[in-house]
Amino acid sequence: MITLTGDVSTSKTIEKLQRKGNKLWKGSENESFKYLSNQGKGKFGVLTIENLLKQQGYQAEQINDEGDLKYRKIGNKKWIKVEVKTCTVNLDGKEETAWFNQIRPNQESWKEVWLVSVYPNHVKIFAKSREEFLNNVDTMDSTQRTLNHVGTNELLGVTLRPDNMHEWTMVYSNQNGGRL
Repeated sequence: MITLTGDVSTSKTIEKLQRKGNKLWKGSENESFKYLSNQGKGKFGVLTIENLLKQQGYQAEQINDEGDLKYRKIGNKKWIKVEVKTCTVNLDGKEETAWFNQIRPNQESWKEVWLVSVYPNHVKIFAKSREEFLNNVDTMDSTQRTLNHVGTNELLGVTLRPDNMHEWTMVYSNQNGGRL
């Protein structure tokens, strides 16, 4: 058996092996988002939307059943329940992609679905009403060209790309110029 000696720079090796997209996250504003658990990422999306709604004069509360969040204009009695999905935008390929899964069409209480796309230095949020989503799920590119759970229509997916984002209403973006 031999004994190895010397000094090896693991950070340079890791950097060489990193995918292109990961390098874009290093030192970015949202770098720590990449290290959250899936549950933590989901909570990030809900908290982000809740804070934005409150800043706009809405009352907003997190819920644990029949959606993720509910909101209403202050003084209104009727709450709107929202299904919130959050993901890291994949920047490794030829185009940016944001894949959202487990949208539950059979859970009848939510009235809107909001998609939170987290980039290295900004966030974009897209939304659709339940009616718009379910009436167009079979014809939208964002729902047809995506991964879904095979053998069930109980969980749907959405893949947003620059060429199909127009199918959704962008309700928020804090992008500064072309910076990812």
